[in-house]
Amino acid sequence: MYKKLLIVSSAVSLLGLSACGGINHSRVNEKQHAPADIKISHLDLANKNLHLRFEYRSYIKKKLDKIDCEIMLNTETSFKISQVPEIQLDAFSKEILKFSDVQIENINHIEKSEPLNYSLSCLLDYDKGSEYVNEKSALHLVPGSEFNYR
Repeated sequence: MYKKLLIVSSAVSLLGLSACGGINHSRVNEKQHAPADIKISHLDLANKNLHLRFEYRSYIKKKLDKIDCEIMLNTETSFKISQVPEIQLDAFSKEILKFSDVQIENINHIEKSEPLNYSLSCLLDYDKGSEYVNEKSALHLVPGSEFNYR
């Protein structure tokens, strides 16, 4: 009788402990499938330079083989950028991707706009698949400048 009581109480205790605070794998799985975050961190209209802040948000190591983006500024002008950075990405990497001599059409429509709204659509090619990212945000003039946005 004592053995039965000991076995039953042990089983109930284990079930109770696992129900209250067992290992939760769902948070880890959510993070493994979080999309990348891409934002424009700097835009110099005079020198035609653009910096993208790229945040890789996963525990899975990959290599970024190629990035192709289409960017629309104030819904009036759009342009495309592309790069083959071949960057090795670790868990939650942050990179600044620099683009020079960016060809922006109808630039006179957007000069001195405050704020400068943008939307970007990027296709990211990794060594282990690809990903499509859409982002909308705004840039503001750097104080004291006419053509620099951040």
